[in-house]
Amino acid sequence: MKHRELHDGQTDGLQPLRSLDLAQVQSFSDLLKAMADTAFSGRSLGQAHRILGTMFGDQSCGVVMTISGAMTVAKQGQIVCDLIDRGCVQAIIATGALMAHGLTESIGLTHYRYDPNHSDEELFEKGYNRIYDTLEMEANLNDLSELVADILEKEQPEDGVWSSARFCRAVGRRLHQINVGPGILKSAYEKNVPVFVPAFTDSELGLDFSTTAILQAIGHLSDEERKN
Repeated sequence: MKHRELHDGQTDGLQPLRSLDLAQVQSFSDLLKAMADTAFSGRSLGQAHRILGTMFGDQSCGVVMTISGAMTVAKQGQIVCDLIDRGCVQAIIATGALMAHGLTESIGLTHYRYDPNHSDEELFEKGYNRIYDTLEMEANLNDLSELVADILEKEQPEDGVWSSARFCRAVGRRLHQINVGPGILKSAYEKNVPVFVPAFTDSELGLDFSTTAILQAIGHLSDEERKN
């Protein structure tokens, strides 16, 4: 059997880890920096902090932010707004669901904490949509549908072709005009940051858009065309 030569790590230039010493931590930034020299998820978080600092500090670095999941329902949307407002982000790629649920907050509506004593059947009867431990009112989504319909009725691209980025900008412009609450699309419009939604049809926002477009098209048909 071949004899192994056991290395000590230093001779191979390995980076040593350090115990997290809270006595040396004076700020949240200090904590994140220290966590970069720990392990597992703590190290990943610290490394992410380091990368973000380098990225945002480099004026020549264009940043495309990709986001998914229930961030806006979880009340993390303001973080994205702040990044846009501070010029840290030059473009956004997101899911339609994330934009839709953030929109309800932008027009002054509310999400609520889920009480596990209530069954999903009870919630359904009351018009409450459960997203993990949070509730989105069905009435909120109805108001969102009305907003989308009103925007499509009053706005149209010059070439008549909508894209997800064009539509998100139109929504952002409306949010800027009514100025009720913070919103990713509102901040994106104000800072001229394009927002792309690749799977646009797979969301409440996309369904509202499609439904309104179909109803508008039917409204322009003659009686004979409708029969056919």
